[in-house]
Amino acid sequence: MSIPTATTTLLILFTIFTPLHLKANAAKCHPDDEAGLLGFKSGIKSDPSGMLSKWIRGTDCCTWPGLNCLFENKRVTSISLGGQPDQPNSFLSGTISSSLSKLQFLDGIYFTNLRNISGPFPGFLLNMPNLQYIYIEDSQISGRIPDSFGNSTRKFGAFSFQGNRLTGTVPSSLSLLTQLTQLKLGDNLLTGAIPDGIRNLKNLTYLSLQGNQLSGNIPDFFTSLKNLRILELSRNKFSGTIPASIATLAPTLGYLEVGHNSLSGKIPDFLGKMKALDTLDLSSNRFTGSVPQSFKNLTKIFNLDLSNNLLVDPFPEMNVKGIESLDLSNNNLHLGTIPKWVTSSPIIYSLKLAKCGIRMKLDDWKPSETYFYDYIDLSGNDISGSAIGLLNRTDYLVGFWASGNKLKFDMGGLRIVEKLKYLDLSRNSVFGKIPKGVVGLQKLNVSYNHLCGQIPKTQFPASAFAGNDCLMAYRYLFAFLLALCLSHPPHSVLVAQNLPYKAVNLGNWLLAEGWMKPSLFDGIVNKDLLDGTQVQLMSTKFQKYLAAENGGGADLVANRASASGWETFKLWRVSDTSFNFRVFNKQFLGLENQGSGNKIVAVSNSPSNPETFQIVRNSNDPNKIRIKASNGLFLQVQSETSVTADYAGTNWDENDPSVFRLNDKVANQLQGEYQLTNGYGPARAPQVMHNHWDTYITEDDFRFMSENGLTAVRIPVGWWIAQDPNPPKPFVGGSLAALDNAFTWAQKHGMKVIVDLHAVQGSQNGNDHSGARDGYIEWGDSYIPNTVSVIDFLARRYGGNPSLGGIELMNEPSGVNLDSLKNYYKQAYDAVRRYSQSAYVIMSNPLDHDSKVLLSFVQGFKNVVIDVHYYNLYSNYFNSLNAQQNIDFIRNQRASDLSGVSSTNALSFVGEWTGAWSVQGASKEDYQNYAKAQLDVYSRATFGWAYWSYKCQYDQWSLKWMIENGYITLN
Repeated sequence: MSIPTATTTLLILFTIFTPLHLKANAAKCHPDDEAGLLGFKSGIKSDPSGMLSKWIRGTDCCTWPGLNCLFENKRVTSISLGGQPDQPNSFLSGTISSSLSKLQFLDGIYFTNLRNISGPFPGFLLNMPNLQYIYIEDSQISGRIPDSFGNSTRKFGAFSFQGNRLTGTVPSSLSLLTQLTQLKLGDNLLTGAIPDGIRNLKNLTYLSLQGNQLSGNIPDFFTSLKNLRILELSRNKFSGTIPASIATLAPTLGYLEVGHNSLSGKIPDFLGKMKALDTLDLSSNRFTGSVPQSFKNLTKIFNLDLSNNLLVDPFPEMNVKGIESLDLSNNNLHLGTIPKWVTSSPIIYSLKLAKCGIRMKLDDWKPSETYFYDYIDLSGNDISGSAIGLLNRTDYLVGFWASGNKLKFDMGGLRIVEKLKYLDLSRNSVFGKIPKGVVGLQKLNVSYNHLCGQIPKTQFPASAFAGNDCLMAYRYLFAFLLALCLSHPPHSVLVAQNLPYKAVNLGNWLLAEGWMKPSLFDGIVNKDLLDGTQVQLMSTKFQKYLAAENGGGADLVANRASASGWETFKLWRVSDTSFNFRVFNKQFLGLENQGSGNKIVAVSNSPSNPETFQIVRNSNDPNKIRIKASNGLFLQVQSETSVTADYAGTNWDENDPSVFRLNDKVANQLQGEYQLTNGYGPARAPQVMHNHWDTYITEDDFRFMSENGLTAVRIPVGWWIAQDPNPPKPFVGGSLAALDNAFTWAQKHGMKVIVDLHAVQGSQNGNDHSGARDGYIEWGDSYIPNTVSVIDFLARRYGGNPSLGGIELMNEPSGVNLDSLKNYYKQAYDAVRRYSQSAYVIMSNPLDHDSKVLLSFVQGFKNVVIDVHYYNLYSNYFNSLNAQQNIDFIRNQRASDLSGVSSTNALSFVGEWTGAWSVQGASKEDYQNYAKAQLDVYSRATFGWAYWSYKCQYDQWSLKWMIENGYITLN
């Protein structure tokens, strides 16, 4: 949810904050004002709409657009420049010139939606004597807000840099701005905690910090902010609970937004007593329990979003006279029917009840007024009947989503109105023909129904129509069949592909692995300090390593002559330069007494502001560092048993107690999806990932694979794909669309797709390809429900897809409890069977057990596959073998092991193998013989094999390279 920020908002701001001035009619400007304004204009490099074209030297600047002047002395008092979000030509490009400091009577700057105003924070504004109101919103201003901000002036009434690229922390000195009524720093890149000093801003009515990377608990200081009307804290990394002091804002608070964080616990009862609330957003957190019955008292609520939590029944009967938007999707609710209070609401624009346990006929839902509906989402319920009556009654509906229900109606009778842009009827029992009106939609999905006839000519992907009975995408059936016969052997198109599969892994596509394409990480600042990087820190003065005493739970000391486990810290990256340090026993380094002391200890099990440190690197020697704590002071070694954060010096001398040497020889740097997306951060990661997904694997690759004899692909995915398009931070949405494309391309080119859950929440093996943040293996019983839900999602989405080759429940579990693994495999198998009785379910053999450990367990399962991975690598034994000895090992030991795995009712699958080995100086013929030996043996696997990988920077790891260069031939 968001408050409108267009012209109406700007008008309100002027009404509240701008004195009523009359335009002066002097012949010319005051020379200081003219010089300052024209200096600002000279810093603007692009003004396509001519916003500043009438700012001409020698004319009356009080008549220039966007300016207000005092009548008495004709001095400029405010500058107001605004772009229109839907009109790119109204944006300005350039910088904010310091020449504006010449405008000594300026009391307000209102720059909104200029989009391309860049440069560092304009610190000179803080020293202008009369400036009280700053609104520089939705541009590209970057850098840190000065720590001395509050010392410059105490008269600011409003300070807004919403929608820029500011970094660093929220300065604690803001607490000195006691006259401030609006503080808006949302949608930037700020880190750290909310400073406690905000409690001193007793005149504050509007506090916006949404869309940053702020962390820790939400401070419990709202008792002193009795005038607060709007509180926006969504899309951060806050944890803990909703602070109790928010209850004191009941008389005034109308807007509370804390969605998309990691808040937990039950929704507090006092929220239902805040009768002034008209907007409440608690979405995408971890709230549990039921919604308080006190919510019946929220009679003024207009926007309510409780989606994506863990809420359970019962849900209160709300007492509203009208509601603009309601979203209860993706909880554990079982509403039964669409609530009566929703049905009777005379005003409702957006209704989202996806996966809310609704079981009813859609024909029985008769809302009092369909005129107002813009968006309706009823996906993932048990709704039957027809949507015709509802959809044909409104001319104003923009989007309708009803995927995964039991709707049954003739789509040919559907009237597609002009305003409708989004329609999803997938996975129902809709029949008939697709109406021609769908060509006006922006997005359409009618896959997996019973539709027939010709597909209207549209730009939608083939996946939007997949899984129907008799849809035809071409005007002439003969031409369609001829094209298929010319481009494929008949059996690969018209007959289901037979086992065993000849497959290849599409590694590093939807799940990044940096070793396969290191250039993915090149744009990351401090790319050698990613999440999970192990560092060791030696005091240059004492020549001793820092160590967590007892491995954690005590003080930090500096008395180790050499480094091992207790002297090794794993980084959690907070920003480009800020980090948490995790110790051997999994606590985090931090300031003692939750930040109130200076001693460095390792006692906290979860990091917040006191556990966040900035690494400052020497410009000439990046491994020479200083470490700044959250109190703004540097760590220093006072003695071998005392490390504190109370040093303010800036000396880089080797004898300085605050200088440390970073050991860059520590192994096992992780380079997975977590490291990649968190390294780039939320501003840059989406562009990097979307470009990678769009270019790394394309339909041309599927064509190449099919033409060269491959019949399937194994695609590694991460657990967060089940929450696409809004996965938890730092992951990026969009990989699900790429996976959908893979199914479309596979079907077109006669191949199958094996979806491989390669990364599970908590990490099953500690490797970067398991989604691990720091290499610890934490998956266990508590993670089973989440992991099963991911399999449920994949099975629900692809279980009926004709291109599905199988679903792999988990890749390479290692170091997890075997009983827990079997328990999970059973639950996940059952989840797949809810959607498909015939889909192959693949269980990866645990790497730290014998390859036959699962054989007795899988007895009685239907269409189950055991996956084993064979690499002549990763041990000293293979390092000692020559080429022929490696080949003999394949034909003897590997063949024997595979025979044992294949001896039961379960199918066998060599899910990973490669042509790479440790043999030095091997010839091309050696590689060919080695690959042929593996193909001969692994072709005996009853389910098939999958080469690792299709693409890789290392030649023999790339099947594409091996085929193109004659090392492997499959046809």
